[in-house]
Amino acid sequence: MTTEIDTGPNAIELATELTIAWLSNPNTRVAAEDVPAFLTRMRDSITGLIDQSSTAVPQEATAAQFTPAVSVRKSLASKDHIISMIDGKPYM
Repeated sequence: MTTEIDTGPNAIELATELTIAWLSNPNTRVAAEDVPAFLTRMRDSITGLIDQSSTAVPQEATAAQFTPAVSVRKSLASKDHIISMIDGKPYM
């Protein structure tokens, strides 16, 4: 008895599925001779993406601190206009 362990996306299967989806598009007109070359390019692209994502070091999201020009209360204080929190200018 053997058990299969899913080690991640298979580039050949993904490339095949994407190529089939591309060919099933009624707007796609392609010669039969061009399909193997397209499939090979698709597989190479997917392999590159998989390799790139597995070797990439995850970056911690550093949120930029935004300091508003005015407070929310001041922005909405007037019934005639609102004041932009970005630049502090009034808008009617």
